[in-house]
Amino acid sequence: MNDEERRTKEMGVRVVLDCERHPDADPAHALLVGRLKGVVEQMEQEEGLQRSALMDRHTSALDKRRLRREMLAGPIAHVVGVADLARKDEPSLATQVQYRPSGNTFGGHLAAARGLLAEAEAHQELLTKYGLSAEVLEVFRELLGESEAAVRLGDEGRASHKGATPHLRALAKEVRQIVRTLDGRNRIRFKSDAKLLGEWLSASTVLRKPGPVSGLGSEPTPVNQPGVGPTQGSASAQSQGGGPGGTPTAGGDVRPAA
Repeated sequence: MNDEERRTKEMGVRVVLDCERHPDADPAHALLVGRLKGVVEQMEQEEGLQRSALMDRHTSALDKRRLRREMLAGPIAHVVGVADLARKDEPSLATQVQYRPSGNTFGGHLAAARGLLAEAEAHQELLTKYGLSAEVLEVFRELLGESEAAVRLGDEGRASHKGATPHLRALAKEVRQIVRTLDGRNRIRFKSDAKLLGEWLSASTVLRKPGPVSGLGSEPTPVNQPGVGPTQGSASAQSQGGGPGGTPTAGGDVRPAA
């Protein structure tokens, strides 16, 4: 979830709370609020899935680095060392039992490690005479299995994160559309009550992404709101700012929610 989508979701949460504090007898209003609440919940679920996917990718990266170090320092060093000893009597092993990854990628390392293990197992009887440990080969197999699991975890996390992105974009768009629709109704409801209108406009504001700090205590500036913020004066002055999709008053630091 990017910053704009997160701020849109937070705006949706505030709008639901505001509407629940000031319920409307009109069934159409309740229908829109219920729909908004459902979309916001979907955004929260997708955000959780995306966060989990990012954690999986991070865990995968850490595991791959650890497993690569363990294999290089342990089983790979042992098998290559035994093969070097055996080559004095069996020169053919010089081109068979070796670890030569293509490039510096984890995929290249994994392919080379698999090849080394396969050759060590194929020549295990011979290499055992030069010190090859069956226990080390077992550890080698386990580390390769863990490495393949780490690769799958990263791939699945990447796919899950990528799949959630367009869905979140569509949900954020729907939140803004619903709020714009609610705004038309609430401006009529709160027309004669500047306090309630101000609360509504504040709740339905999407805050600006914090920029460079100009001084201590600086706060983010409202932006993306459907209408003019309550700090701009009376209800009549606010109404001049236009609703969702409208044009803000001169000097106002706002823009439409959708």
